[in-house]
Amino acid sequence: MHVYVVHKYIHTYTYHSILSQHQLVNKRETLEFIYNFHDLTRDVSFILTPISGAGDPDLSVTVSSHTYTARSWMEDSITIDHSTLRSLCQGLVDRCHASVKIYGYTASLFSITALSSNSTVLADGVPQAGSLHHGQYAYYHFECKPEREISIVATPTRGKVMLYANHGTSSPSYNRHDYKATTHGSVQMLRLVAKRGGACNDTGSGSNNCVFTIAVLGNSRIFNSTQLSVYSLVARSTEFITVLRQGVPLRGWARRHSELFYRFDVPTAGQNLLIEVTKITGDPDLYISSHVTHPTRHNYERHSLHIGSDAVIISHANKTSYYIGVYAFKNSTYTIMAQMIDPNDTSSQILIDGSPQTGIVAHGERVQYQFYLASITTVTFSLTVQVGDPDLNVTQITTGKSFVANRYGTDIVMIHNAKPGRYQVVVYGYTDALYTLSATTIEEGRMLSDGIAIRGSLQRRDYDFYSIYVDRTDRDLTVSVTPFNGDPDLYISRMTRHPSNLNHTYAALMFGEDSITIPKTGLKHGTYYISVFAPLGNCSYSILATFSNQTMLEDGVPQAASLHAEAGLYYLFMSPQRHTKLIFTLSFYRGLGDMFISNI
Repeated sequence: MHVYVVHKYIHTYTYHSILSQHQLVNKRETLEFIYNFHDLTRDVSFILTPISGAGDPDLSVTVSSHTYTARSWMEDSITIDHSTLRSLCQGLVDRCHASVKIYGYTASLFSITALSSNSTVLADGVPQAGSLHHGQYAYYHFECKPEREISIVATPTRGKVMLYANHGTSSPSYNRHDYKATTHGSVQMLRLVAKRGGACNDTGSGSNNCVFTIAVLGNSRIFNSTQLSVYSLVARSTEFITVLRQGVPLRGWARRHSELFYRFDVPTAGQNLLIEVTKITGDPDLYISSHVTHPTRHNYERHSLHIGSDAVIISHANKTSYYIGVYAFKNSTYTIMAQMIDPNDTSSQILIDGSPQTGIVAHGERVQYQFYLASITTVTFSLTVQVGDPDLNVTQITTGKSFVANRYGTDIVMIHNAKPGRYQVVVYGYTDALYTLSATTIEEGRMLSDGIAIRGSLQRRDYDFYSIYVDRTDRDLTVSVTPFNGDPDLYISRMTRHPSNLNHTYAALMFGEDSITIPKTGLKHGTYYISVFAPLGNCSYSILATFSNQTMLEDGVPQAASLHAEAGLYYLFMSPQRHTKLIFTLSFYRGLGDMFISNI
């Protein structure tokens, strides 16, 4: 039995270990839940998952006059081990309980979970926050109907995690599992099908008879033992709508000419709502409605159909649920993110290690992000411009030290021996701008978006690491490096996460531009790992990976390529303003070719 108190009002509910429906806490209001302990031989964890709203609710738990507090930004969790619990509840076994309080700085939707069993039940399409020490497992139970395609995504907002799944009720592990997630940057993603006779041998509850057990493994040696790897986990079967969390990007994948659906709940009216889709591969399009639960190309209220990434801003959004459809014009991998924009607060989006995030900023305005660094390392913040001229400012919160990059076009901030902790990243609009932002540690490597070149710089004998996720094999994969100064070399591997001059599958070591093409006959679905090496001296460059034969050009930045006789390459350039003079230049190092331009 759980009881929560809101000022003078008392409401009683009967729940299992998870309160799956969302709760609303108003500005400067405290909600109280009463949790009754039934088994003092188990640890109990209380997990607060913020869903939407500009606020950051905090968590406190009181047992027998002893109070624990958690005031981290975003997710909060408190674990009371069973020995402490027995001591606190000594002599009070029949009536020992916890007072669980949630305080809202501003209005926020959230879910609160009390876990005392070995596994948590995941509701279809509903995100669940979690936290783990290095080497620690968390287990989840998920059910669905047969013949459904299932997507399971673990997004680490701090540290790193690994993701596994088993058919049935047996617990998976690093060594024993039926499925292991593919790595998309630091994001872990599983796609599988609940087939009859496989996962559906075990009978679930109600009409669901396909059962999976999911394991998340903490995989980050955090600089401080009191810090945890924190993540957001969501499992979704085909027909369900996935709930988005405020400011937390969620990875998605859709087959050509198919749609996936999402929902974002706005707790208070009046603020602007930003919904963004960041293309990694393919061409995802965005459709939104506040009335239709499954908005499509034929039934929607708002939409964005740009080639590549898309974004929609809803001014003065209503207090309601907004439904989102992502349509894949071709096989598409992407991230989707929803964010309430309130100029009077400091709400921020989360940057995930190695994952690009599209953004828009108006002239004179600022967009804020947060990035968590777990250990001392080299971290690169890269702001790649598609239209306009944004600037970049990065501040280490604990020291107050700031790093600024404000050149025209792409900006890069590289911090060597960066201290662990929270970093505030601000994008300032020197002009109206459309951009892609990423924060990447040297261990993780940045995920490249198909057809979008990004800049990098290296000191002599150093490496930069990248990856590209291939979700179609009907075209060749080409990776090119264009040097601005120096002579970078290029390596690719299918198996080695950090390819080098001693361990690689493909290499291009020419002086100047380097390019590797993997023909479609030898291309496989999955992640290809890439490195750029500076063998002779310091260098700067841009790197591009594409298997769609459509490259985005950046204003004033050259792009190298190679071409066979009678073949063609295609490029896209977005003009920053109307009535401006554009000059396109094609230079040849070897051979001859022609250039054709259309604005249709």
